[in-house]
Amino acid sequence: MTATASNSFGAAPPAGTTVFVTNKRATALSITGHTPSPSTAAPVLVTVSLSVVPPGTGTPTGTITVSYGGDSCRITLPAAPASCKLSPSSVGTKNLIATYGGDANFAGSMSAAVSHTVNGTTQTPQLPTPGGSGSIGVTPPPGAPPGCALTSAEFIDQQEVPLPPPAGYSFPQGLANFAVGGCGSSVVTMTVTYDVAISPTAKYYKYGLEKNNPTPHWYELTAAQNNLQINGNRVTFTLTDGGPGDDDLLVNGVIRDPGGPAIPNGTVQEFYNTILDNFFITADPAEQAAVRSGAAGPGWTVTGDSFKSGGAAQVCRFYGSQFPGPNSHFYTIDPAECQALKDLQAATPGNQPRWNFGSLDFMSTAPNASGNCAAGLVPVYRAYNNGFALGKDSNHRITTTLSSYQVQLAKGWRGEGVVMCAPQ
Repeated sequence: MTATASNSFGAAPPAGTTVFVTNKRATALSITGHTPSPSTAAPVLVTVSLSVVPPGTGTPTGTITVSYGGDSCRITLPAAPASCKLSPSSVGTKNLIATYGGDANFAGSMSAAVSHTVNGTTQTPQLPTPGGSGSIGVTPPPGAPPGCALTSAEFIDQQEVPLPPPAGYSFPQGLANFAVGGCGSSVVTMTVTYDVAISPTAKYYKYGLEKNNPTPHWYELTAAQNNLQINGNRVTFTLTDGGPGDDDLLVNGVIRDPGGPAIPNGTVQEFYNTILDNFFITADPAEQAAVRSGAAGPGWTVTGDSFKSGGAAQVCRFYGSQFPGPNSHFYTIDPAECQALKDLQAATPGNQPRWNFGSLDFMSTAPNASGNCAAGLVPVYRAYNNGFALGKDSNHRITTTLSSYQVQLAKGWRGEGVVMCAPQ
């Protein structure tokens, strides 16, 4: 519509000026899901629906904030689905409320309140980790408030944190991301248990704030400050609300702690067995020494090819068997391929040839969709001996040395191209 209006200084616009006044288009916001419900020491996936009220049309931008007491998560628009993960910090029943702040063309709106119940626990069941599974537990000390419990717990990939890993380290098991509430000023003991042993060279790194550094960063939990112990597949440490290791450093009744065991990046060493005509790689220094000493059997030699480990993705390692085979190892950075082989293992009887998941041997970086590595990374090639078709044990050569890769192709091995990207 057209109208005559004064400008911001109180004066009328020049004669003949037409002023267009356009009202913002109305929106309607609702919460369409919150799972699991009720939640027991688990993050809550909240899904919302934002629509434009007719006759308005278009696509709103901006952000939606979902609030639950003092906890919140944000959704950046446009998003499909429009959802965010909320980590509750206290037990009980409260209302979820979503608020859209609007943008230049669309008016803000607020959802109706939706009730949600959070239950606490002192011990989670087995939860998926980026590399397998694990559990998280809290042990309140004697005299702690009765409601002291885990209110949210999960394992996340390190890539969900906005900083790369500490220099020279990787997180093969991801990060334990949890919230403990209702403990007051009690010193609680946390226990994080994994399905595989943690390397004795590991350090437990925490992401968050320190009193002498208010900017989120990586720092190490220590035995002196947090009674840290790493024994086998178990990590224990103590935390206090507002103390070292509490993500916000605030005495607010909530302890938040994303962190995990970080493994030093090392060297992936290649070996060749002259008897089996098989190649083998490992990043484990102890295993490398064992192979060199003959503990893995006769015929193994060091080829001289090696590359650095390090990156944000785990490399799955599989082994067949001496009988029924294949008497060889296979490595993949592709999580879908890793899971498919695990599923095939579960569906194949042990007296038949199959690949058996062994470990997450090292960290690396996956190539892009075109099979190329980003600048600063070294291509890692994989060649296959066509063992299945030839009726012998399948074996792969994995190397950063292009000439070594080409030697295998000249022998009739099948080239599989670049399968991962190593640090320079």
